[in-house]
Amino acid sequence: MPGAEDALAFSTRCPSSESFIPHLLHSASRTFLIGVAQPNSQTLSQFQVPTISTPKPEHAGRFIILDLGAAQGAGHVLSATLDGKDIRILASGISTLPDGVVVDMRPGKDQIYVTCMGHSTATNDGHLVRAAGDGTGVEVIVPDGRLYWADREGMRVMRCKLDGSDVETLVCNGETDEDREDATRHCVGVSVDTTRGLLYWAQKGASNGRQGRILCANIDIPAGQTPASRTDIQTLYAHLPEPIDLELDSATQTLYWTDRGDPPLGNTLNRADVSSPLEPNGAAAAQGPSKDTIVASKFHEAIGLSLDLIGRRAFVADLNGSVYAVALDSGRKEVLFEDAGTVTGIVYCEG
Repeated sequence: MPGAEDALAFSTRCPSSESFIPHLLHSASRTFLIGVAQPNSQTLSQFQVPTISTPKPEHAGRFIILDLGAAQGAGHVLSATLDGKDIRILASGISTLPDGVVVDMRPGKDQIYVTCMGHSTATNDGHLVRAAGDGTGVEVIVPDGRLYWADREGMRVMRCKLDGSDVETLVCNGETDEDREDATRHCVGVSVDTTRGLLYWAQKGASNGRQGRILCANIDIPAGQTPASRTDIQTLYAHLPEPIDLELDSATQTLYWTDRGDPPLGNTLNRADVSSPLEPNGAAAAQGPSKDTIVASKFHEAIGLSLDLIGRRAFVADLNGSVYAVALDSGRKEVLFEDAGTVTGIVYCEG
């Protein structure tokens, strides 16, 4: 079944995607990717994941970081060491607002996937980009696996195969322009538990509006139902300041998320146990925001999230351009580097 296939996590804002590349998405929103679209050739030619020839300390690695850019057309894809002392530009001049990133680190893959929001959230040009790690291999590859993403202004959660085929809508919260004006319908972060066959996503609500929700459903739509009518959706958390990225530790059934809303409950890294069986709405009440879920706080519009479960730490990126390491056991927060741009998506690659 599709949910049992390998999955790549990808988070990016992707307003309204009518279909996958080569068709245009409205704009790419926080996404859990498990597939990819046809890339921009100029962008692809600039993607290179550098190798590290010096000895690596325990749990060494690099970040792949997205920078929106201070001006239109100035977006970058960066590679950085954990201390921020070696930052390299992999791709530059990206005019379509890069927002979510994931790397397929399986042996022989070395693929980078990026979602782009488009020139603006009002245009119908959001898309997903794939690049080979060494700048080559632009040809279509069809491995097993799925790419999942959230289409923000499209009010949907979607998936496809890694070559961009078999695009499916899994959740649909609306269709009309009037629906689109309702930010509580906007889907952002996505995470997938292929073992249990569950899909998690965030709906952020208005900025700092305390309307955010984290929801869960089966990956596959129940027989006889549609993305808009499916009845297996459970709201796990409601009235959150503004949840964005999600990442699941499937071994412990712990869901982590960033929240870019106002303090004290916003601008935080959070986590919660999600091991309970799925109970669709009406059977289980949603939990409200709580200080008990907060792992770390005082970020500056926290967006990107990536876990290093071996090293027991989370990495958080914020729009102020800082990248942080947060100890999962103690909650201790450390600034790894600052002023990296207007940072959105981030993924940690084990060295």
